[in-house]
Amino acid sequence: MATLTEGLTVEGWSEHTYARLDNIQSGTTPLPPNTTAWDILEKDFLELFIDYAECERGCDELKRLSVAGDYVDKYIATFEVLACHANMKLDDPVNL
Repeated sequence: MATLTEGLTVEGWSEHTYARLDNIQSGTTPLPPNTTAWDILEKDFLELFIDYAECERGCDELKRLSVAGDYVDKYIATFEVLACHANMKLDDPVNL
């Protein structure tokens, strides 16, 4: 069965994650206060598979972004998404 994420990195991560979740379920590894197993799974995934070029790509795409025709709403929505990727504050007067 093919998945969207495959390869040795994913296999190693999934084996490590299953073992960690088994330890949490059996009680040998306690959960930190106010967290769930899902929180740990998400944190581990994001740390391993973070897209380090997302910010730069967002900035580059913002430089090329322009309004086409009467599609102002699409422009605004695209700007908001790209600004988020570029770690820009939407309420900053420079960005408004």
